[in-house]
Amino acid sequence: MCAPKANQLVLIVLSKDHPRAGVYYSRVEFISPKRLILAAPISQWQVIPVKRGEIITVNYWVRTKAYSFTSEVMAFKGGYLPTITVAWPRKIKRLKRRNFMRVRAKLSVTLAPTGEKRIYHTETLDISGGGVLIKSPVRLEENDYVELQITLPERGVFNILGRVVRLEERSGRKGTEYFMGIEFAVIDERDRERIIVYVFERERYLNRRRLV
Repeated sequence: MCAPKANQLVLIVLSKDHPRAGVYYSRVEFISPKRLILAAPISQWQVIPVKRGEIITVNYWVRTKAYSFTSEVMAFKGGYLPTITVAWPRKIKRLKRRNFMRVRAKLSVTLAPTGEKRIYHTETLDISGGGVLIKSPVRLEENDYVELQITLPERGVFNILGRVVRLEERSGRKGTEYFMGIEFAVIDERDRERIIVYVFERERYLNRRRLV
């Protein structure tokens, strides 16, 4: 099973027993045979303290596969670069692809089916680190490959090769509409990390709006 590596993006899940329960993105700062040092979780520029002895869950990705483990916090260090030290996990489990967190978002997308010269412009309905759901102006079949250009706010344009994994047709006033689930078949892992960060920031924003 693939273990996390230094400088890798991870997600820290604090249980419902923690006063700041939730999911926070972090990064692996240091690895040794017996421990991992992670960047402390931060929300709205504030460090979330984690006590020694607490059990946390850590999720991370290696290429297109998602993994998870639970571990005990050995130490918390504040200061300029706050960190938490956790014991090396005894067991790492692989998560199903759908375990990528998905969030509603309308993002500009350029769609170019492979083997065709025509380009289509549309938008996403939701997005995750593993793929997107789009409303497509053209019908494609499952397992068709498409070149995607997805624009993320303040993050630029991401070039991704996608594969159609789901197709749904709906009849509307303007005729038949096509909704396609597209997985990211070929993507720079740094771009995937940026998308994951966007997804969690977007989810937090939506949650705050629901509380207002």
